[in-house]
Amino acid sequence: MTNVLVEYEKLNPSFLLVKEIFDAFASKYDTKFRYLRSSIISSHDIAWSDIVISIRGFVNLSLDICLEAKRNGRKHILFIDDDLLNLPKDYRVLADRKRALRGILDQTDLIMAVNPILGKKYGNLTKSRKYTLINVIEGSFIRPRPEKKCGGKTKIVYAANKGHVKIFDRYILPLLPALCKEFKDKITMTFIGVKPNLSIFENEIEIRYLPTMAFEKYRQYMQDNKFDIGLAPINNDEFSNCKYYNKFIEYTLAGVMGIYTKCPPYSLIIEDRVNGILCENTVEDWLNAFKEAINNLEMRKFCVMNAQRLLRENFSKEKVLRSIAIQIPDLIQYKAKVVRNKRIWGLKKIKYVFFQLKENLFFTLIHLVEDGLIITCKKAYQHIVDTKEYNKGNVKKEERM
Repeated sequence: MTNVLVEYEKLNPSFLLVKEIFDAFASKYDTKFRYLRSSIISSHDIAWSDIVISIRGFVNLSLDICLEAKRNGRKHILFIDDDLLNLPKDYRVLADRKRALRGILDQTDLIMAVNPILGKKYGNLTKSRKYTLINVIEGSFIRPRPEKKCGGKTKIVYAANKGHVKIFDRYILPLLPALCKEFKDKITMTFIGVKPNLSIFENEIEIRYLPTMAFEKYRQYMQDNKFDIGLAPINNDEFSNCKYYNKFIEYTLAGVMGIYTKCPPYSLIIEDRVNGILCENTVEDWLNAFKEAINNLEMRKFCVMNAQRLLRENFSKEKVLRSIAIQIPDLIQYKAKVVRNKRIWGLKKIKYVFFQLKENLFFTLIHLVEDGLIITCKKAYQHIVDTKEYNKGNVKKEERM
């Protein structure tokens, strides 16, 4: 049996995505996975492992774990789903994080990515120059929804994190006056995790805001509410092109036809007007896409049917797991030498605590300068509430088994 230690800094969609895949892999192959936060990993965990997988690897503690793994003859894999070395300017991040990631790239044996553009880019930054692609397992989770009857309101949903307000304001907000004028009593808009200021439209169309939800709760909500159209605008830039087409997956699972920006990652999987709508980031193109999607029920049903067929054929459990086993045989075959590791990790963990304090102070000062004391306090409180709610739905007790 191959033992695989999966380390992650905190609960987030990236970790939940790979955990779902690895749990399925362990049920089929002779591999055991242990999932632990970076801050509680000990030298004994590394000694137990044959392979160490870092999720994103964007902190010095992950670099320390990677170095320790390599020092003890363990193989290392870096899972990455964002172009973290090329973050947009409004993604403020301490330089320490990028230095840690570069250090891991210098040591890791393999890049695991969900986007070929990202995989090739980061694979070329490693000594091995190797990368592999993995897909989420979704084919067995598709729940076809009842067909919508003509005459009801068309339900539009936009699920994103709060940082996407600027994107919505740039591409969607300018067309809302025309949309409200033509479809005033025919549409509803629901926002999950993102809250653009649409107060001037509240008397024009039905608008609902919901907070970020735990993964399974979000899936169930999307299914239960039978939305018709999902929105996925992104910037057409190097950073966004390296992302995963997770919105296509999420909307398709719930039987929702999506409208997506015409660029990677969506153009890698979507065929325009066949399994979704691709549009340029212009007000005219987005408005035309809205009109066509709202007015054409048959096209929506056609696109959902094709999108769900694609998931069943390319994202089935058997196909995804077989692909991983072929691409990364070490997950089944590799055994590292036995070591008696007694290295003390206390100092490294203390350094990580100070890094967290430094980072929290960094962001607090930025918000104080930009927003003032009152708004900063409100944002801090809301962040704590959102984090607790997210963790409550996703976290399970971490154990060394």
